Amino acid sequence: MKAKMLMTAGLVVCFLSIILAQDSYRPYPGELGVALRARGIGPIKDNQFDGVFDLGLFDQPTLQVRYMKSDVLTFRFDIGVDGTSSKSTSKTETQIKPDSLRFVDMTLTSKKTDFIFAPGLEYHFAGTSRLDPYLGIQIPFRLVGKKTDVDRTETTYSKGIAHALEEVTVMDPGGLGFGVDILAGFNYFVVDRLALGLEYNLGYVSEKIGGTSSTTYHFESTANDGTSTMNDFEQTSEATNRESKFLNRGVLSFNIVFYFGDF
Repeated sequence: MKAKMLMTAGLVVCFLSIILAQDSYRPYPGELGVALRARGIGPIKDNQFDGVFDLGLFDQPTLQVRYMKSDVLTFRFDIGVDGTSSKSTSKTETQIKPDSLRFVDMTLTSKKTDFIFAPGLEYHFAGTSRLDPYLGIQIPFRLVGKKTDVDRTETTYSKGIAHALEEVTVMDPGGLGFGVDILAGFNYFVVDRLALGLEYNLGYVSEKIGGTSSTTYHFESTANDGTSTMNDFEQTSEATNRESKFLNRGVLSFNIVFYFGDF
């Protein structure tokens, strides 16, 4: 028993000596790393100054690639996808005659995908062996995808072959967003190459959405006598909308950073 205790104590002492002997946990020039960023923390997460677009809320984190160019300069590149896809259905049953029922199936779908990317540069200060403070700038871009909403209603009857289908498809145009962010933050390396960090952003963003919006109507029906009817028509309109904001209250983000080593 004593031998096992001595062996365990020796291993602990060796491990601590290795950790304490390390000069710095911070990366060295030439190292490549990645970071997961969750942006929009605490009471300012949903305020009106969050900007036209955010580089990752908690449900839409961004992946950041990092390259340490020198002791003081680090290049970074954020990549993110902001996708929305929803579908809701409902079914109703109505008795229209003593021996006849009407069934209505409704389906609503919505799809939209945006791509976000942001190159940036950080200037790092001396800090400590674990603490890595920095200032920086980044230029975020957002490719706003087209939005498609489909409203589909299908009606059938329990008697005969009467059937009706109505489908309305609305397509809204996409656009482009860009901005300039000034940022200040720090990373704290809990172990070698792995850090947790906080970052505060101030900046300006602008987003322009414009082009052709279209609404397509499709209707078809089949009567009890077998007669079929089908109608299709489309309406289009042109519109452009631009929105710009200064992020004068900033946005706080939480980062998990890991460096792989020399690249």
